[in-house]
Amino acid sequence: MRVVRFPAIALLSLSSQLLIGCVGMHFLQYRSSPMASPTICLTFDDGPNGEATERVLEVLRQHHLQATFFLLGKNVEREPLLARRIAEEGHIVGNHSYGHETFLAFYSVQRIKRNLERTNRLITESTGVTPRYFRPPNGLMTARLQRVCDELGLTPVGVHLFVHDSFTTNASVIAQRVLRRIRGGSYILVLHDGFGTSAAPARTVVADALERLIPTLQQRGYRWVGLDELIREPALAAISSTTNR
Repeated sequence: MRVVRFPAIALLSLSSQLLIGCVGMHFLQYRSSPMASPTICLTFDDGPNGEATERVLEVLRQHHLQATFFLLGKNVEREPLLARRIAEEGHIVGNHSYGHETFLAFYSVQRIKRNLERTNRLITESTGVTPRYFRPPNGLMTARLQRVCDELGLTPVGVHLFVHDSFTTNASVIAQRVLRRIRGGSYILVLHDGFGTSAAPARTVVADALERLIPTLQQRGYRWVGLDELIREPALAAISSTTNR
């Protein structure tokens, strides 16, 4: 068997690049302040995704709610008209990377920039709207990803509530997970109307969960707000600045 030997200088260079890529690494996970007014901001990741996204839009329209949809460029290429519909119905469209690249945060600055610019372009061409918000795949940020966001005028957005809804097709389970974790305060909730770049018809379960969640949370006194309003809250701004150190 032939043994391949790498020069020490090459290994040292690779190690240094990996270390540099980890600088500023953190997850965009927020803590809700119990002192904040009871509000919820709905966000959705991994769309547009056919009937699943259409069903979510119908539920939101019935309840007169605005949400933010973090779109994947590859999915926008597949369903540009659905992406346009999201924006036309008054929702915010954000950038969620081109193909939900798991290690996007560790790419080179140039490669990250190409990815986000491509996604921005696809979203703008389909919706007529240039994204102002970005949600990193898996919530993972690094200094170099933050640098690209700054250059492109994108504000990274994390979550308060992540309930792993992608891995269940039971609407009651999703609703119960959310309701158990909401204990007063202000929240950014993420649900998934898609599953990465795959066509995922089973994600219609999210609309079913919303039909349970919305009236229950309204009965609890929660107010639904858009991302533009919530992102200005002092508590959220303070948490964001802390996580970016």
